[in-house]
Amino acid sequence: MTKLIELRKEVATTGETVPFTYTGLSEEFPQITNHEQLNEEIARQALRYLQAIGAEDALIRVIKRPEFQSLRDRSEPGI
Repeated sequence: MTKLIELRKEVATTGETVPFTYTGLSEEFPQITNHEQLNEEIARQALRYLQAIGAEDALIRVIKRPEFQSLRDRSEPGI
């Protein structure tokens, strides 16, 4: 997760493209080649962490709060 956050900071300052020179990340996350894939992997790792510590119920309760309504109302095109 730390590597992904560091890469996210670097991408934010350099633009949308993930730098190929970022050490260690290509071995662990070879599928990440752009900004969107990086965001998805950060979300995936965060959810895995929440599962590992048994916080799934807390996540669901937090997402149901009014201030996170925008997370529940999103829909994908074509779905």
